[in-house]
Amino acid sequence: MNDFGDMNTLNPEPEKSQLPLVSMSLGISGVVSGFFCCELIAIPLGIAAIVLAVICLTKKIEYNKGFTWAGLGTGIAAVVIHTVILLIMVSVVGLAVFIEMMGQ
Repeated sequence: MNDFGDMNTLNPEPEKSQLPLVSMSLGISGVVSGFFCCELIAIPLGIAAIVLAVICLTKKIEYNKGFTWAGLGTGIAAVVIHTVILLIMVSVVGLAVFIEMMGQ
């Protein structure tokens, strides 16, 4: 028997949190929702996934670390892909409006 009590634990239980799972879910939702709905929904979902993943990485939440990285990756993918799609759509509509104005 020793008198050290809890000091004898070498590997404490990692902090359990659902933030990595939420981050990954938001990232996947951001990537998928932009193809079926509006890019204006997908981009904020991607940004939220990135923010939650960064919070998990800075707090050093080791529990479900793969979900954290998946949330970060899918969040970045959602923001980049749907920003490009949004810019292309705005450019095409702007070009169509310009051509229509020049024809009158």
